[in-house]
Amino acid sequence: MNQVYAHTCAGNILEMRGVTTYRANGFAVLNHVSLDLHEGEVHAIVGENGAGKSSLVGVLAGVCPLSSGVVNLYGRPLTLRGPGDAQRNGLSFVYQNPQLLPQLSVAENIFLGRLPTRGRSRFVYWAGLYASTEALLRNLGIRIDVKELVKNLNLEERQLTAIARAFSTGPRIVVMDEPVDNLGELAAADVFRIIRRYAGQGTSFLYFSHRLEEAFQVADRITILKDGEVRATLSCTAARRAPERVIRLMMGRDDPIGEIPNTGEAVSWGGHGAQDQDILRETGEVIQAILRTSELLASEYELQDVLNFLAERAVNIMNADSCVIELIDEDSRAVVNKVRFNRGEEIEVDVKKEMLGRVISGGSPFFVSDLGASEFADVYAKEPRPSVRSLICVPIKVRTRIAGAIEVFYRRPHLYSQKEIELLSAFASQAAIAIENTRLMGRSALLKEAHHRIKNNLQSIVSLLSLQMLFKESRPVEAVLRESIARVKAIAAVHDLLSKDEKDIGVVNAREIVKKVIELASGRNLSRSIQVELEGRDIMMTYRRATSLALAVNELIINCFKHAFPGRDAGSINVSMDETESDIIIEVLDDGVGLPAEFDARTSAHLGLSIVNMLVSKDLQGHFSIERLGPAGGTRATIRIPRV
Repeated sequence: MNQVYAHTCAGNILEMRGVTTYRANGFAVLNHVSLDLHEGEVHAIVGENGAGKSSLVGVLAGVCPLSSGVVNLYGRPLTLRGPGDAQRNGLSFVYQNPQLLPQLSVAENIFLGRLPTRGRSRFVYWAGLYASTEALLRNLGIRIDVKELVKNLNLEERQLTAIARAFSTGPRIVVMDEPVDNLGELAAADVFRIIRRYAGQGTSFLYFSHRLEEAFQVADRITILKDGEVRATLSCTAARRAPERVIRLMMGRDDPIGEIPNTGEAVSWGGHGAQDQDILRETGEVIQAILRTSELLASEYELQDVLNFLAERAVNIMNADSCVIELIDEDSRAVVNKVRFNRGEEIEVDVKKEMLGRVISGGSPFFVSDLGASEFADVYAKEPRPSVRSLICVPIKVRTRIAGAIEVFYRRPHLYSQKEIELLSAFASQAAIAIENTRLMGRSALLKEAHHRIKNNLQSIVSLLSLQMLFKESRPVEAVLRESIARVKAIAAVHDLLSKDEKDIGVVNAREIVKKVIELASGRNLSRSIQVELEGRDIMMTYRRATSLALAVNELIINCFKHAFPGRDAGSINVSMDETESDIIIEVLDDGVGLPAEFDARTSAHLGLSIVNMLVSKDLQGHFSIERLGPAGGTRATIRIPRV
């Protein structure tokens, strides 16, 4: 039997000593399990599936009988013959799969068995029930219609209802068995905040999970359970300093890595295996990076924050000079996101897109230990400054049509070991999981962002209409309204494209938006033989920037149709899109009459160009110019905006 550190703090509220249960075949499901819970503490019990966590929950709920051992509450033996006994003794439970009655409302499920009545009446006091439920949900920060039938709720709403029910009894101890498995990242973060708030008020928690990162986010202490036995109990601080050892114990390896860092806290370790002093320091750093990434996700960080963190950790783990992480849309091969981290001196280096494509499509690392200056052109898009002699590039594969690569650079020659290549490949795999988790969390955040942008875009429409009123143009009302409708449709095109975003990362293809704007403009001018062509590559950008760009391009195309071809029913408009390392460039050219010789865009009183200038300079932080092509006519309008 393992020796377990017994905390003798006077604040113990619950103690389990030597708890053992057997199956009918004589197999020990729990084998002499001992642990305790302090008042106001969050104690996480972690272990893989089959470790015995659910059986331990069953013991506390009174549905799994003890073969031996004792459970004490405030120092007195606790007899548990069923869930009713547990509830009467101040224990409340949240299970992985919410146990609710689908035909009843949210309020009825939360207060089932405790429905309020008025006076001596046996009838339910519905107003009081709904008011109490709304107050409870408001306190927890949960937004669900209390009158809605549970059968109409999604899985996340059902789980939140079950969590609310657990808190409705005013429990002293809340036992939670995989409580956030059915929740998105944002809802899970909300639950963690609820737990910490109630723990601060004196409620104690036993938190069961197979995910160590959850324990790190919410627990004060962690107990590791494996094959029905306690392998270790330690503070969360101590666990954070030796995560690789915790993971090995969860996996049942009795040769934990190295020594537990000295934190001045009493810690109990199970097992008697020899220490392995030969494990690479980097292994622990990779695990630390993974766990820190989990914290970033739970803290509502965006993809850019996660990528920046991963790039920095890759440099530190590999002891490199620079790291670039690129995400690519597999359909269009456009760069979705790109971050760079340099250690010390700024390094300007980029791998050729063809080389990057081979690494991503091949799925295998590419590395060069010592690259001569004459070979730079084979690997780099342009000569790096300062010189970069060695690089390793490993692919990232996310579970969507997004792929990418981690590129690590050295200014000196570097001979790569097989362990280093495997280490960076493992890091890339965990980066893919982090990116995927951010994408999933982003879907929920994106809904909030969409509501926010819709509100702002409605305000933009109001502002544009107000500008229209200020410009005293002697044109028919019908023409003015038609232009206003075109602006609304340009914004709608962005919303429509975003709603079809299968990658859930909050970026859209600007080329698709411009294509839609052109289709809308051409559709309003079917009576004229003016051809509008679109050239250029796919360019990915954020929702906010895409909205401003759509409005700007819409104004330029409207301007061409209105002014470039007076007295003509034929002509051509060419829209091109390109990008450099630093800028995105959109040009709109026409073969019309051209601008007047005295025309100055900065002083022009033209509404459309005023709108373009405002959108490009203010919203997109870029530069707008318009010029006459030559004596024969024609106009070129250019929008140049920074890539990031």
